[in-house]
Amino acid sequence: MVMAQNEEATGLLGSETQKTHTAGYKATDNNDAGPQVVTSTPDSTEIDRQETINKILNGVNLYTILVGLWVGVGLASLDGSIIATVYPKIGTEFRRSNDIIWVATSYMLSFTALQPLYGRLSDAFGRKTTLQFSVVFFFIGSLMCGMATDLWTLVIARTVAGIGGGGLNTMSAVITSDLVTLRERGKYQGYANIWYATGALVGSPLGGWLTDAIGWPFVVLCILFLIVEKNYAELPLMPWYIVTSRTPMACAVSNFCAVVCSFASTFITPLYFQALLNYSPSESGFMFLPKVIAGSLGSLYAGVHMNRTGEYKYYLNFAASLQLASMICYSTWSTKPSWVMYPCLAADGFATGSILTTALVAMLSCVKPKDMATMTSVSYLFRSTGGVIGLCASQAIFQGVVKYLLTQNIQGPEAEEIIDIARRSMMEIRELLSDDVLQIVLDSYYQAIHYAFVFCVGVACLNVCATVFIKQHSLKK
Repeated sequence: MVMAQNEEATGLLGSETQKTHTAGYKATDNNDAGPQVVTSTPDSTEIDRQETINKILNGVNLYTILVGLWVGVGLASLDGSIIATVYPKIGTEFRRSNDIIWVATSYMLSFTALQPLYGRLSDAFGRKTTLQFSVVFFFIGSLMCGMATDLWTLVIARTVAGIGGGGLNTMSAVITSDLVTLRERGKYQGYANIWYATGALVGSPLGGWLTDAIGWPFVVLCILFLIVEKNYAELPLMPWYIVTSRTPMACAVSNFCAVVCSFASTFITPLYFQALLNYSPSESGFMFLPKVIAGSLGSLYAGVHMNRTGEYKYYLNFAASLQLASMICYSTWSTKPSWVMYPCLAADGFATGSILTTALVAMLSCVKPKDMATMTSVSYLFRSTGGVIGLCASQAIFQGVVKYLLTQNIQGPEAEEIIDIARRSMMEIRELLSDDVLQIVLDSYYQAIHYAFVFCVGVACLNVCATVFIKQHSLKK
């Protein structure tokens, strides 16, 4: 069929750009070489799709396969969240609190780096081989983490673990897309996100408890990558024609913004609880319960909603608006604990879980079945990149504001030592600093945390704008 010139085919990057790529990917019945965006009319019925799935399963129970995949998702999530409540303590023990963010960032960077590759790798080498590759790297990296004796060894180990963790997460989504219809995809993604949230739920309190109980033993490259993808790659990892179309691009931006906000708040709130309110790592970890529980509920409800109604556009609008409200709520937190913290955390979790599930299904609704693995990888790439940006940006804002305020407000011969303690040993400032200096340090922490949350408010506004451009497509595939 010749591609219809509908509203979806007008890309967000401009009509001239879109026309160029339409010519480059001639979507006809005889040309299956390139990725194609489909119109709202499905090419095959749900019945045909179900018959294909039954042949793939060959009598094997679907949940036997999915539960095995979801265990990997839970472990990858646990590995990412277990560091959230303990990295202030690790930084204090190493006297490297200002550098300790690399322990979290290294995992997310490697987690993200191979996201666009896994879809193509699984098409070339098979789903099983690619999944096994991920499991091996995740195991080796986790073992290295347990054996690390210094900061940079731990960073390297986390990098290796992230390579495997990214594969566990992505391959779960890719294989699930092979085994269920698109209309049911949101429901099963909701189940997967429950496992993901369970990993996050166990990770933060477990990390805090272990720490309390026994202690704990790029811009140039991006531009070059996009140029090659757009102009030279025969099998692009991120098909430019798809990514720049209206709904896929809007969903990708929504995914990105949602995870930026979620990760930024996940790594800033432990600083708020531990450094500012003097909570223990265990108490800080348990404060995350409303967020992770609500995240599971949001993901599950989004799947049920799409399965029942086939609608996702307005639900994404609602979820993005809810996340914006939660980010605004974060920015109003004071220096004293309040009951407002709990609904704020819950709203953040529910909105994030809803967006991640719904945006993925919305992206898959725009492409042919043969391109779903690639589109899934693209979705996870934007999601993981959002995690890296949210983590790095929030910590950069926090560290930058703290350094500036302390330099302005602390003077004298001992100023350099005091500032060094405040930045490197955040968990020990109450024992190492006098009361008058301590208050200055705590005030600087509060201001820095506030500015980090204001950054999240701005990103959440962008998310709301992105969801406006999403177009409803049929889920009958």
